[in-house]
Amino acid sequence: VSHKFGIAHSPTGQAIVERAHGTLKHVLGRQKRGMPGETPHSRLEKVLYTINHLTVPQNSENPVILNHFLSVRSSDEAQLPRVKVQIWYLTTNRWEGP
Repeated sequence: VSHKFGIAHSPTGQAIVERAHGTLKHVLGRQKRGMPGETPHSRLEKVLYTINHLTVPQNSENPVILNHFLSVRSSDEAQLPRVKVQIWYLTTNRWEGP
């Protein structure tokens, strides 16, 4: 068993991973001062929530999560592709879905 720390044979993919790690370290460092006594797990959860939901892109005035929901709400429902998900029902013991 071996553990891989990046994307093999993909410099672009590795750059994306390194950029994400850098962003995570930067936000962890900024929030560390305001979280004395927090567990590392709790700090990581809060930082990931901040990055994924509260970050405001440079070309927008809204947080990422608000942009996502505004685009979903404004688009026509008929144009959205159906989600191809099957659900296992315990009561019938079978998969159901598209």
